[in-house]
Amino acid sequence: KAIKNIEWSLGKLIEKGNLAEKKETIIERITAINELEPAEDVDLAIEAVFEQLALKQQIFEKLDRICAARTLLASNTSAIPISELAAVTRRAENVLGLHFFSPVPLMQVVEVIKGISTTNTTVEIGRDFVKKIGKQPIMVNRDVAGFVINRINFPSAIEAMRLVEQGVATVED
Repeated sequence: KAIKNIEWSLGKLIEKGNLAEKKETIIERITAINELEPAEDVDLAIEAVFEQLALKQQIFEKLDRICAARTLLASNTSAIPISELAAVTRRAENVLGLHFFSPVPLMQVVEVIKGISTTNTTVEIGRDFVKKIGKQPIMVNRDVAGFVINRINFPSAIEAMRLVEQGVATVED
């Protein structure tokens, strides 16, 4: 299902002239798996499941057991504290947040989040990875709820709702 979704997205990007490569060339570089065991020898594992702490912690526990000691573990969470995910591992210093904004192919920013125990080296590797894939890192130096962008966006959204409620503007406006 994931590959089909990626193929659809690639088709849209190609239609709009945003990709020079053929869809097939890109898809050939992707390996879909149903188990985590093939991640045992990766340098960076990025978890991107639903925003449920228990589910994310379960995945981090399993990745911690499976992956090599050098492997960095990252979460694409938009709100869950990185330190709570790192706490279930034996490598809290190698756990960070890499919060990609949706839709990922179109959004250029990625928050690189440092947990309480995350080392500067881990954060630097995360930042370099984000740059390498052509995205702009936003460095989040403390593990605060909502990180940076959501903490900026939420008050703006609330103010927009108030303006509509007060009749200052319509939703369409």
